[in-house]
Amino acid sequence: MPEDRILTFRISNWGVVDIKVPLFDKDDWMSMIGRLDQEPVDAISVSTLNFSDSAFDTGKTMAELTRQQTAKPLMICGSIYHRKTADAALKHADIVLSGKSLLLNPNWVEDIRQDRQLNLRTPQEANLAYTDEPLP
Repeated sequence: MPEDRILTFRISNWGVVDIKVPLFDKDDWMSMIGRLDQEPVDAISVSTLNFSDSAFDTGKTMAELTRQQTAKPLMICGSIYHRKTADAALKHADIVLSGKSLLLNPNWVEDIRQDRQLNLRTPQEANLAYTDEPLP
């Protein structure tokens, strides 16, 4: 990896077939993050369904739990769709990511600048973006 590049590692705890079935338990997650903390990774990107949900029934979000194992910059996604949710997610992460909202709203950047109330988009709606056809 060239020195002038940033290396991020993205990890998710939700499955593709059944998004409600976690891929890790708490001990495995904490062990994996601890190991990543020792690697030459510049930042860790944590993908969740909802950034504010309790991770592994701990009462802590996935970002809070991950932060316990690493001081590396932390990116978080999951139901971050307007300024209020982004600000809340930034309490325990360094960067917020927004996928579905951005894919499905060509005016998203301006809507965020104007602090407009935006609706949460569903995974089913996002499937529209994964086609060979141009978006409407």
